[in-house]
Amino acid sequence: MGSVLFSLMTPMLYGIFFQFLSNRKAAIASSIVTLCCSSYLIWAGSAKDHMLVAFLVTCIFFLISLIINHQSGVRWFFLFLICGLLCWARTEYGVVVLLGLVGWFFWKNVFPQYTDKRRSLQKIILAVGWAGGGTLCGLIPFFYNNIITTKNPFIPPQYIYIATRNLPVDQTAEIIESNAITHINSGIFSMIWKVISFYMPDSRDISDLYGIMIDPQNGGVGILFIVPLLLPACGFFFAHRKNIHKNYTVKSQTMIHFAIFFIFISFLAYLRVLHGSNVSFGVLPDMRYYSPLYVPLNIVSILLLSPIISSTSEKVFKIFITAIMCFPISYILIILSLSTQGASFQDFMAPLEYMMIVFGILSIIFATILKEYPFSNKTLLYIIIILVVIPLTFQIIDTVITGHQKPNGYTYWLPILEFTFGKYFISL
Repeated sequence: MGSVLFSLMTPMLYGIFFQFLSNRKAAIASSIVTLCCSSYLIWAGSAKDHMLVAFLVTCIFFLISLIINHQSGVRWFFLFLICGLLCWARTEYGVVVLLGLVGWFFWKNVFPQYTDKRRSLQKIILAVGWAGGGTLCGLIPFFYNNIITTKNPFIPPQYIYIATRNLPVDQTAEIIESNAITHINSGIFSMIWKVISFYMPDSRDISDLYGIMIDPQNGGVGILFIVPLLLPACGFFFAHRKNIHKNYTVKSQTMIHFAIFFIFISFLAYLRVLHGSNVSFGVLPDMRYYSPLYVPLNIVSILLLSPIISSTSEKVFKIFITAIMCFPISYILIILSLSTQGASFQDFMAPLEYMMIVFGILSIIFATILKEYPFSNKTLLYIIIILVVIPLTFQIIDTVITGHQKPNGYTYWLPILEFTFGKYFISL
């Protein structure tokens, strides 16, 4: 299923970028870049839910791109339907995203109609009706799952966990088997406080933010390693900040604003695992809980770099396609040939990390001086190609190693798969 969702992301990403870049070649390249600068290739072959969450996030951005180009009640309906499904797929994340998008909806849709006296109250009610109907339809699997597990459509299993995690095992079992409505009867304020405490940061150490972005203490890779285009994108935007309206259309600016807003609410949703993502070995190989951020981070980066990407020549495009097809395999073969005693995961990763540092710094420099030295345009494009193939190579390496050695400690989720793999391939 993960592989199917991974494949379905590609046409949606293409649709997103084509609407803003208006260039078929640039849209294809941008779609490939987004998949390369992620960890979705790793999670596509896993039974974890990260691929499902990433797919639903991509659906949200695809629908937002359609809404930015032309608003309609049907599109708002399906947007909130997807948000409801996200609550079912990953409750603690989906709830925050849903609340955030409700705020965005009122800010962009309802509030302007309310302040514009020429628009009728009927249009406001109609807009709210489409969004509310989509939300209720999307929440049906969420309600059904809650009824099965907690006997109450409004009490998710996560609440039972936070309400009973400090109790003995026997008492926890009794509560889960009982009707969860008793938790509401015990006090609505107590319930609200438990939910708020669930989202509180697990640490207030600012170094955790540095860790998940650049250098995690658990030995994994940070978010900037996965999405390195954010570096030249910020450099380019800073150097051309006075030409915003010239470089970016109103629609592109709206999408950038929404993506930044989505990144913000995603960080809020996962503040509770900020410290754990930095130090825990259970989240390897990347910042898995923050993997939904890869889509909006890549969208922001690509749109900020769109004045450069849109001017990509046919020659550079062919070099890009050749690089993503040849570099990962060539790199793996070179490391294997140099490691006569066998290559460890760190043997593969160390050169990639040094390359990321060097070319990341170069990308910032060339993106910043681009305004004064136009000749650096093509050089920056070649550096961007190198930055893209590095996380792609990481994904391929980790997919192979994780599939055989499982360094993150997870066993196969189906006993029959564990038995089959152990019997016919290698000893577990």
